[in-house]
Amino acid sequence: MLRILDPSELEGVPVIEAPELRTGGGGPSCAAYRPSPRPDGSLLADPEIRLPSPGMDVEIAYYYGSRSDYNGPFGYGRTLSLNLTAQASGSPAIVTLTRGNGLTESYRYDPPSGEYLPVTPGLPNSLVEDSAAGLWRETTPDGRVTAYPLNLTGTVTSISWARDAVGNCHTLSYANGLLRTLEDSVGRLVTLSYSGGLL
Repeated sequence: MLRILDPSELEGVPVIEAPELRTGGGGPSCAAYRPSPRPDGSLLADPEIRLPSPGMDVEIAYYYGSRSDYNGPFGYGRTLSLNLTAQASGSPAIVTLTRGNGLTESYRYDPPSGEYLPVTPGLPNSLVEDSAAGLWRETTPDGRVTAYPLNLTGTVTSISWARDAVGNCHTLSYANGLLRTLEDSVGRLVTLSYSGGLL
């Protein structure tokens, strides 16, 4: 016979309380396996690779969008969290940044102020044109900086490096237009390889 006990009846016996299991984005990544289809047709998934690293962990994840017609090295309709690009053109210039999940956000150059102002509603970041270093630098409110090669002719450029507010940096390198390596702030290297043009 099985008897279910009330833990409050167990005087003097240590009881370990198990944390409540949370699903979705609110809990730790190990709390639940999370492929999470979204209403917009995209698919959110836990990172394929997660490496603890000083300041910024290395996280590499796939994203899939059922409405996306992007067909690149990550598969049809798929992109990678590290696939961050910038494209600028026009006069005054409009700079469009494509995020790793495929979403885009834009800035427009404002000649009177000499600044790039967010076009995307609610975008809290700032963008500067660093001509001396030949880079676009986007900075988040918490001080994280993402840098892209500076180009004003409409050429798409890919992320060069990302740095947190205290200087921990991830550096990315490319060969034949494909992302090949990511090096973290302590010199650990993630290397990507391709077969038939696919990761």
